[in-house]
Order: sequence, then structure tokens, then C-alpha cells
Amino acid sequence: MAGKRYKKIYTRENSLLAFQVWAEQETNAPKSVFDWYNLSTDIIYDVNAGVGEVYYRDGIFARSKGYITRNMRRNKDFVRTTMRWYGDLLDILEKSWKNKKALGGREELIRYYYIAAKAWCGLSVSYHVPTMRNLSKEDKQLAMRLRERGADFLDDIDHVIVKTLKKLYPELGEYARYVSIDEVKSNKTPKMSVLRERSRHYIYFGDRIFTGIKFDQFLKKQKLIVRKEKARHSDIVRGQTAMKGIVVGRARVVLKKAQVKDIRKGEVLVATMTTPDYVVGMRKAAAFVTDEGGITCHAAILARELKKPCIIGTSFATHMLKNGDMVEVDADKGTVRILKHMM
Repeated sequence: MAGKRYKKIYTRENSLLAFQVWAEQETNAPKSVFDWYNLSTDIIYDVNAGVGEVYYRDGIFARSKGYITRNMRRNKDFVRTTMRWYGDLLDILEKSWKNKKALGGREELIRYYYIAAKAWCGLSVSYHVPTMRNLSKEDKQLAMRLRERGADFLDDIDHVIVKTLKKLYPELGEYARYVSIDEVKSNKTPKMSVLRERSRHYIYFGDRIFTGIKFDQFLKKQKLIVRKEKARHSDIVRGQTAMKGIVVGRARVVLKKAQVKDIRKGEVLVATMTTPDYVVGMRKAAAFVTDEGGITCHAAILARELKKPCIIGTSFATHMLKNGDMVEVDADKGTVRILKHMM
């Protein structure tokens, strides 16, 4: 019997609890607002040193879009109603984002967890709006405004989560980011040896945290199949233009937020995606190239604001380019050409 098939869709650097919010909004949260949800085994989070590769089971996105389309046919006010309660929840969350402080305590963090998961359901609907037909101009504008407000949703909620965890469990230091929602609920944190193990590597799947097992071994044991796309051997990387312009400079590949400080003036920032944590480095960089993203992603928005060339959605830039490679970013054509490889 063939195993379930998955494909890597995203790479994100976030806390365990933030990844659990992600899982919650795909599984349990939709039950309270929609008549549709995914299974907890439809997504795999393979997290190494805090950086998670997120794999979705084949067919999930088509199923999600199909659900939204069916609801729109049954209820012409579906998008408008969804955006209204999403906006109300976003108002609550934004207060904590702007406050930039830890939440009041454990119970408030638990409540925040569920509000964030439910709000994310509304955000997900807003991302489907551009492809929807027979939707009024007013409803589309409302959805796009709310989509833009939630552009950095995951990182915004994660900043609050991590600050609160550190406040609740100061003795854990940076390891607090590896505490789970169930451990917060019980107010019983695991041994430091367990948290250290999670900080090196863990897999979150089916509402369970797995440690001490390599990803390939885990897939084999669970009878799961991951479809891996390989980068082509080429000196040209192609993507979508987010901001036109041509720049020549050395590549700076940034895979973790802690590496942003290494960016030097005039370098080409290469990342899976960018978040507000990258802004200091982005102001130094001459151009941006990302694996992921659309025209409303963080890198695209900031590129237009700073008027710097930007190419998004390359899929493989972080794999094909190396630190120190001399590259030409031709965002007029959507290409990155390697002029000289770093030896």
C-alpha cells in the first residue's frame, strides 16, 4: 500500500508553540468557524535548530480552495462575514504586537494561542481572494487590506509567544521557545535535556513531538513519502520580479535571523523569505532574492519601499547560491546570474 505523499512548501524559523498555532489553525480551529478542516497528519514540521521545513500532504491547497468556493456559492456574504470577524480578532492581536511586551500570564498566553489560530483561519481565506470570481470590489478591497495587515502574522505572534514564555519560565532562557502548549497548560515544563534535544531537532506531526529520530527514518517508520524537487545545475536562478532594477554584488545567504547581522553594505541578500527581523540587513543589502513569496510578501513590500531590485519565488536560490558568489540580479528579467563562484 502506497504511503501518503507530501511536498515541502515553506521554511520558517519559529518557536514550537508558534508551529503548534499553525497546526491548530489547519485542524481544530476551522471546526469552530467552518465546516471543513485538515487532519493533524496532513502536515509535517521538520525542525532543525529552530528552523522548520513544513511539508503539506498532496491535495490540501486544492481542497481548501474548493471549500471556500463552495461556501461562496452557498452564501454570497461568506467572504465579507469572514473578514469582519477576522478583522475583530486581528484588532486584539495587533494590540500585543504594538505593545511589544510579554502577555500577562499563563492563562492569557493560552487564550492568545486560540485567538491566533482562529484569526489565521480568516487570514487563509484572504489569501484566496485574488483568484475569486463574482466577488464585489468592496469585499476584495476589505480582504486585501486585512491580508496586508497580517502579512507578518506568524512572526508577529511568535515574538509575543517567545517573550511570554521567557517571562513565565526565566530559568529556561532561550530554551523556553521549545516549550509546547500542553506544557504551558499543565504548567509543567520538561527536563532541560528534553528541551536541548528539541533545540537540535524535533518533528511535529499528528499532535505529537518526536525527537531522537532522523527525518528519513521517521518517514519510513510512518510510511510517508516526501516528493523532493531538486535544484537544476545552472548558473542562472529564475523567479518573479517584485521590484525592477539591475545590481551586481556578492551573495549573502541568510538561513537564520541571527545571521542578519552578517550582511554587509552592497551585498545581495539571499533568503528563503524575509520578515521584519531582516530589515536592518535589508537596508544594507543592494538587492533581495528569496525562495518563497508573492507580490504582497515582506521582501516585495520592503523592496518597493526602499526601491531595491527584488526577485521572489525562485524556489532554489538558497541552495544554488553560496556566500561570496559574485552575482548579477536582473530584476527586469527576473533572473540571478552567477558571474563568479566563491572558491
